[in-house]
Amino acid sequence: MKIIKEDNFLSLAGNLVISFFGIASFALLARTFPREVFGEWVIFISASAMVEMLRYGIINTAIVRYLSGAELGDRLKFIGLNGLIGIVATIIIFIILYLTLLTFSKSIHNSGYELFFMWYPWMALMSLVIFERLKNNHSY
Repeated sequence: MKIIKEDNFLSLAGNLVISFFGIASFALLARTFPREVFGEWVIFISASAMVEMLRYGIINTAIVRYLSGAELGDRLKFIGLNGLIGIVATIIIFIILYLTLLTFSKSIHNSGYELFFMWYPWMALMSLVIFERLKNNHSY
């Protein structure tokens, strides 16, 4: 019973529950939607994950290294600069994707990437706003 109350066990149990619901929702979507719609969803999720990893690497990888040994005043500067870099990177990705959509709209429409080019830029902007809002509520 002592093992159940430990933080590591609770973390593992949380990860297992989230993984289970992820697999269950994926299976439910695969069985519910027609093949074409599910394929577009998979393309959207895959392309979004790739660009999100790129954006996360640009925005957050360096901040962890710099914050670990910085003084309080420097931390606030790094966090502010990180927010600015995040906004700029997201706007650049937004512009690139929408210009690509406008330039190659017929090809993109026929390829199944239309959902990604149309909705990922908005999703990235909204996630950045939410992330910045949550980050600003924490005290460093």
